[in-house]
Amino acid sequence: MIAGLLRFLVRFLVGWVPTVSMALAADPFPANGMRPRGLTTGPQEISIPAAVASEGALVWTSFPAISGPAVLRGDRLVFPLRTDGEVPPGIGLVQFHGIGGISQLALVRIGSVPVDRKLSDEIDSGRGGRIVGTTALDLILPPATTRRIEVELDRGIRLDVEAFARRLGSGFDPFLELIDPRGRSLGSVDDTPGLGRDARGSWDIRDGGRHVLLLRDSLHAGGKDHWVHLEISIGAKRAKSRNPELRQRKTRPAKPQGLQAVKTPTGSLEGVLSTPGEVLRFPMEGAKGASRWMELRMRRLGSPGDAEVWIEDGDGRRLAGMDPSQEDDGAFGFTFASGGPHRLCVRELTGGGSPEHRFQLHWRPGRGGFGIQAEKQTLEIRPGGTAEFPLRVSRKDFDGEIVVRAEGLPEGVRMEPTTLAAKSKEGRATVKAAEDVTPGSRVAFRLVAEGKTEGNEVRETVRTRTALSKTWPGRLHPPEGWDGILNLGVVGKRDP
Repeated sequence: MIAGLLRFLVRFLVGWVPTVSMALAADPFPANGMRPRGLTTGPQEISIPAAVASEGALVWTSFPAISGPAVLRGDRLVFPLRTDGEVPPGIGLVQFHGIGGISQLALVRIGSVPVDRKLSDEIDSGRGGRIVGTTALDLILPPATTRRIEVELDRGIRLDVEAFARRLGSGFDPFLELIDPRGRSLGSVDDTPGLGRDARGSWDIRDGGRHVLLLRDSLHAGGKDHWVHLEISIGAKRAKSRNPELRQRKTRPAKPQGLQAVKTPTGSLEGVLSTPGEVLRFPMEGAKGASRWMELRMRRLGSPGDAEVWIEDGDGRRLAGMDPSQEDDGAFGFTFASGGPHRLCVRELTGGGSPEHRFQLHWRPGRGGFGIQAEKQTLEIRPGGTAEFPLRVSRKDFDGEIVVRAEGLPEGVRMEPTTLAAKSKEGRATVKAAEDVTPGSRVAFRLVAEGKTEGNEVRETVRTRTALSKTWPGRLHPPEGWDGILNLGVVGKRDP
């Protein structure tokens, strides 16, 4: 009798679980075990460990693709996928979802060369592998391991190798080295500028024969989260021009263009810190006593560096600037003490620079502002239940109330506006699902926050960079456009 009563109580309590905010279950769709890491155009398959996921689950992609329900094949859950031939090369996102749960977002390389799964497995087993043509590999490296990949190369051809690891969220830090048939090193590559600590190498082959490509982690680290997608291209050597006129023509640097002036109370500008160590100085104007709130956007654009921003007067004296220790891109306020000429200055914090070092500056009236980070990026919700996204607030000369609203929620899922109290540093956004919302579906939306400072309305998108950095610890910044996307997976109800 007592045992029966206990079973009744357990079943009764479990029945109430659907109304409680839910974090992700224990890897219902373990995207970290996804294969392959590289996709091409046309029909193909993508799979993950089966775990507790069931057949019939679906995969969502950030790029045009047609997918079908998953099927169980051994210990893998396999998703048929057909990508559009017009999908440009790059990096895309996928997410697996079904009535059993939803995965974290996963990053994939979209290229033109399919992964050689058999050869990848041979190399991962330690038996080594031999390549005779252009191919792609997916490898996992244990600690203190160097993979040896034999490559047959003819004299006069060119070998190009690119490693995708950090850009796909892996903890692996690629180091590449090519050894010729005589055992001599032809050069090595580590952190290639603009590739987020990934590596890309090119070698012109002088002696034909069997070469060895060495691949390892630059710090000799490894483990199941240290994987790499490797693209190896073998082609003709780039020929030199035979046109004497072209050979004699020298490339001259473009004349520097006039820098945009910061004159209006509200506006924005874009720039590139293309030369290491350079400082860009934008003319700035404002009436005495006028205030400006300056905001930098660089990391969120996927730029490989960090910037320092400050304002100086006509004599070059620094008057105000951004705190470079801020964990995000940074912002600061400034009030014109005089109406004379000023300059808004930008430089790469560590003295670096490249064509990939893009940045944006936005400004508006006022001295204060705020930013909000969602501590979770993906949660699960049940029909009739709720999900809570924890919020962390950072304030700068702003203590007022902040109202948070949802944008992009579909019918059947709603969120009432949430007011964060004055001076508060944290809060929660609660989303509710109707009883008839479809289990197995995926919901994507954004949160926007509004407040007032010095009579001016401030509107900011709630960001997810902190949460995504936990999902992809190897990647420096989220892909452009995805900082701020929140996901819900509608899971099935439990038995009453």
